[in-house]
Amino acid sequence: MQDNYKKTMNLINELPETNSICSYGSGFFSQDDNVEKKDLDLIISVENPNQWHQENYEKNPHMYEGAGIKALLDYDKDASFPNGLGAFFTNFEGTNYKLVVVDKRLLYDDLKTWKHYSIPGRFQKPMQILIDNTNGTLPKLMNENYDNAIKITMLMRDKLPFSKRTLYEDITSLSYKGDLRVLTHFENPDKIKNIVRGSYDFFEKNYGNSDLYDYLGDYIMRNEIDNTEIIDTLPKALKAYLLEDASYKMLRNNKYTTIKINSFLIKRNLQDSISMALRCHETVGNEKTLSTIVDKGTKGFVKRK
Repeated sequence: MQDNYKKTMNLINELPETNSICSYGSGFFSQDDNVEKKDLDLIISVENPNQWHQENYEKNPHMYEGAGIKALLDYDKDASFPNGLGAFFTNFEGTNYKLVVVDKRLLYDDLKTWKHYSIPGRFQKPMQILIDNTNGTLPKLMNENYDNAIKITMLMRDKLPFSKRTLYEDITSLSYKGDLRVLTHFENPDKIKNIVRGSYDFFEKNYGNSDLYDYLGDYIMRNEIDNTEIIDTLPKALKAYLLEDASYKMLRNNKYTTIKINSFLIKRNLQDSISMALRCHETVGNEKTLSTIVDKGTKGFVKRK
């Protein structure tokens, strides 16, 4: 793993100026079944993706071999968040990378509001900031995102207490509810457990040591806090969805609230996963899209057998 980070910093030094760069995925974070060579995944936030790709294309044209450069440059700052993402694969020092480039304003907004859930869900799983030119804004939003994951996970739990490992698996599962890859069985059915087992220290640091975990667990167990007090502090888009056709009184029912939160996650994840698949198909091309689908589908099939 350390070699991957060292090599990645060499890649980063070749790129134009960025707002932040985060590493994620099994190439950087251990998973229980992590035995094969992996692509290395980076999320790069920039001031203007269109301008950034133009600058990078002029500086590093070799990075865009096989990528749909026209689609990557066809960026609309007013588009919905998933369509504003441009993902492309490149090879650096013998290692394949997937670079996801996003407008920093959309990144910040989604982490705060959950208007779309693809980025908040991704950031709730193992992630490391490699470059931070955000003056502390990104770490602050990431911590708020961790807290919101704890809140909704505990809202959806019928019984307390429960183990920290269960909490971490529940949090990891949030971004897979309704995901196209899960619905079509193109994801390893043991993926959630593998992520938690392989990166347990990450979950302990960002969730298990949270004051919020102890605070909510203690009060919910003694029935001294009701759902509506937590709901009032949730991200704007989720709170609006919960109150769209329900009253606070209805949301005091734990089972009803659980159904509503699950519905929100399923709708957001399905919509975003379809949009992302279409967007990545435009920028990555048929060959890489097909090889990725076959790879994931094969692993999922083997595990289900």
